[in-house]
Amino acid sequence: MADLEFDYFNMTDMEETFDYYTPVIVANNTFLEENPEKAKAFLRATEKGYRYAAENPEEAAQLLIKGDTTGSLAGSEELVTESQKWMASQYIADSERWGYIDGDRWNAFYEWLYAEGLVDRDISGKGFTNNYLGLFFMSLLKAEDITVSFEGTNVIENVSLTLNEGETVSLLGVSGGGKTTLFNVLSGLYAPDEGKVYLEGEDITGKAGKVSYMLQKDLLLTHKRVIDNAALPLVLRGAKKKEAREAVKSHLEDFGLGEAGDKYPHQLSGGMRQRVAFLRTYLASEKAALLDEPFSALDNITKSSIHRWFLSVMAEIKLSVLFVTHDIDEAILLSDRIYLLTGKPGRITDEIIINLPGDKSERNPMSREFIAYKEEIIKKIGIL
Repeated sequence: MADLEFDYFNMTDMEETFDYYTPVIVANNTFLEENPEKAKAFLRATEKGYRYAAENPEEAAQLLIKGDTTGSLAGSEELVTESQKWMASQYIADSERWGYIDGDRWNAFYEWLYAEGLVDRDISGKGFTNNYLGLFFMSLLKAEDITVSFEGTNVIENVSLTLNEGETVSLLGVSGGGKTTLFNVLSGLYAPDEGKVYLEGEDITGKAGKVSYMLQKDLLLTHKRVIDNAALPLVLRGAKKKEAREAVKSHLEDFGLGEAGDKYPHQLSGGMRQRVAFLRTYLASEKAALLDEPFSALDNITKSSIHRWFLSVMAEIKLSVLFVTHDIDEAILLSDRIYLLTGKPGRITDEIIINLPGDKSERNPMSREFIAYKEEIIKKIGIL
């Protein structure tokens, strides 16, 4: 669609019935001017689809499930069906404006989902935005009421959090707050005193090897080349060395390591070593990864460069990442959501959803919106 000019038009300008969800769709001006009847036909077909869904919610739910080619609805069939039935009842109740549900009804829907145990937490009162769509489906990684103590003293207490597919979520707080302790539990290195950890609904509490874990230090083996360092998790899982190396080679370019495969760690810069460590982490688990202050040892100039690299790689591999940081700017720059872990024992005291315009790569630490998030976090952590 290069070289095409895009604009917006109100759906209600084309068909009065379409006062629902969002009042605009994206369209190409030239197409609309030259093919107005096709645009109107599309809107009429959309209306027919919604009317069918309102009158036949269970059948509509099955069509949604059968049409899911990405697998994003897997395990959520009950949620889709019950939600479709609930929404249909609201369309019918508002028959004169069949596609319209106001904010109060959306919030009632959220409350119903939570009460029925179909989502992890109550999200009513926050509006219907894409930031919350992931909460309608089973979380990829979920920690539930985690408590860990040492020598009779709680280090973290009643910690619950979620990581949804494709998200980057940061865990932010002052030193000594229990962030690394929590990561040790999430990775299965040891079991908590209380609470559970779930991966795609499976209880993985105390089970190592289910979630990959990247520590602050790159921990590359000095006697092995880059390709063999990155291949290590595959070999440990039973892959033949040749197959593991081929798997690594297929990712070297994507991770900015195209010419580094045959080098040894001492021949690499700090930033390049972190790239190798991240590739190794990704190959250990392509579902979810825990990153414990992965960029903290880098100088500011190198860190800025690797942040841009990280965002570009994440856009390609779609890995779900939970990472620990003490750097507020880093958390805002890289994250979809931020959990604040504060106090002793450490508790999740707040969750901040980052909703800045444009892609993450366009986030500007000097912008007014960015600074506003930073000021909010500083106040909530209590360092001012």
